[in-house]
Amino acid sequence: MRLPSIERARRLATTLAASLPLLLTACGGGTATEAPGEPLVRTQTAESSLAYYVTLPTMKPVDIPGMTLTLEVTRVEDSRCPAAAQCPAAGTAHVWLQASAPGAAPQMMELKLTTGTSKEPQSVSQYQGHRITLMEVLPFPGEAPPSPAHPQSVIVLLEKLRAGA
Repeated sequence: MRLPSIERARRLATTLAASLPLLLTACGGGTATEAPGEPLVRTQTAESSLAYYVTLPTMKPVDIPGMTLTLEVTRVEDSRCPAAAQCPAAGTAHVWLQASAPGAAPQMMELKLTTGTSKEPQSVSQYQGHRITLMEVLPFPGEAPPSPAHPQSVIVLLEKLRAGA
């Protein structure tokens, strides 16, 4: 059975988040972790010299190795329609993220993730030569609620842009 594209994307994001610790173990030196339990998965994009998929827990600053950058999710509001429900609107997850770097003023950014039939792209913001794209907010509504063992988290694609990109 072919799943609607949003359902495929949600399952991919959930699978990625669940497999990050396994990927980190399997990849060894190709991945980095600045703080225990804060996984980074290195990737590459056409416009970046260095890129990571980063899982950010709420209210905990995460230093990004190789980028002299710190990211912290300060607030999440999630009104997305729960997985098993039928809703008149898909809803939106809003994420407030603070980026900071040595010698630069910190920047608060609001990113949003809209699901369903919306044609809106994922939210993207830039800070000090880095592009930050919101990929997923976990857990998805209607799935297991956040707990101390599995806190609410956000997955972003963080790219260090090449000069002129």
